[in-house]
Amino acid sequence: MKFTDYPIRGVDTSEFNGAVNMATLKTTGALFNIMRAGYGKTIDQKFKVNWANCKGVMLRSAYWYLDYYSNWYNPNSSAYGMTDFDWGKLQAQNLWAVIKDDNDNQISWLDIESGGSSYSPAITTVWARVDQMIDGFLTELDRLSGKVNGIYCSLGLLNSFALKYKTRPLWVAWYNEYQTPESVFKNCNTTKGWALPVIWQYASHGDVNGDGVADGLTYGTGIVQLDLNIWLRSAADWASISTIPPVIPPTPPVETDILLSVQPMSQNNPLWANDQLGISSSTIGGFGCVVTSAAMMLKYLGFDTDPGRLNTWLTNNSGYLNGNLFVWNSLNRLYPKVTFLYRYDGAPLDKIDESLAKRIPVIVNVDYLPSTAYIDQHWVIIVGKKNGLYIIIDPRNGQQTTLNEIYGSPETGIYHVCTYAFSGIPAFTDAEKLAKLWLAHPELHI
Repeated sequence: MKFTDYPIRGVDTSEFNGAVNMATLKTTGALFNIMRAGYGKTIDQKFKVNWANCKGVMLRSAYWYLDYYSNWYNPNSSAYGMTDFDWGKLQAQNLWAVIKDDNDNQISWLDIESGGSSYSPAITTVWARVDQMIDGFLTELDRLSGKVNGIYCSLGLLNSFALKYKTRPLWVAWYNEYQTPESVFKNCNTTKGWALPVIWQYASHGDVNGDGVADGLTYGTGIVQLDLNIWLRSAADWASISTIPPVIPPTPPVETDILLSVQPMSQNNPLWANDQLGISSSTIGGFGCVVTSAAMMLKYLGFDTDPGRLNTWLTNNSGYLNGNLFVWNSLNRLYPKVTFLYRYDGAPLDKIDESLAKRIPVIVNVDYLPSTAYIDQHWVIIVGKKNGLYIIIDPRNGQQTTLNEIYGSPETGIYHVCTYAFSGIPAFTDAEKLAKLWLAHPELHI
């Protein structure tokens, strides 16, 4: 491939390219330069000078390398202990802080790639965490910028992303010069399901004219290497992206009817109702709604447990605080494939729908007695959605019903939402098994 054979082409640079002579770099025919603004809490050392020098020379855009490990994998980091969502959100704020006062009305890009070092595990092994950081970053950056911002990643990672991300602009890295812009677009769009592939990073060798010699120094950068990119869409699309962000197709609708085959359990089952809850004076029957909901979720995911056995493990393994307050992320120590994602305040229905679409139940906080003014704390598990209504199993009696019937509309009846991720395959995927399980376990009909 020859960079100069493609009329709409560009480069991306970072501090590793040094202080770049933008006018010289433009003589490659590059129409755009996407510059690294930083990573984590760190601003790229050359970003501010290169950002200023590029203004008016080439179309400018910024990208941010996602630090997906410092908040939980690096105990020496000042970010250690932050939730994954909030760590992603903070990184978006750090990017926006350095471009908000001077930008070219362009979208920005989140660079998602494996760190490949001793302080960063392979990204695919911790994707449930990464997903939450991506969500936090893009939700916050979209809010701050008023745009639908894009994703940069390698071709090999495309299948890892949730469906909701696949309507965003995609900048894909695929170092294969036997491909063409048409074949790259087709692979990303048709094979991988991405609606809007727009840029292809095809090489980092910096050979602009195809003579086998790296040209980075020749064209005004501080090293011989240079990342080379090609626009994947039409000239008309380029004309529009130079002034406004691309038009993003609507997100595919979430399935309207979902019912997960969760085995009903009641906290008042005599098998465990009188068990001491944690080290408190309470019992599972009296206050074990959370542990019962968690047991239902775990049983659905294929783990052999029930509220009594789960309560015993939690009691003996620091799964409760202050006697009987459930520690949400403690389940990961018992079942490593189960990861606590986030506790949301209020009723973020999109998070509930997203979890159900991934076939993971959701545990939500409601008012045990909605008819009284005082909010009586209670937790139920959402196992489906039908005709727009959430289906729950209420641990107080093990009955399946709609949330609306007992606790009112979800917008006002839900006070907190807790979500989990699961890296395995749920044991029950056929909704019809629910009825069979119900009939097979009369002892649960309490």
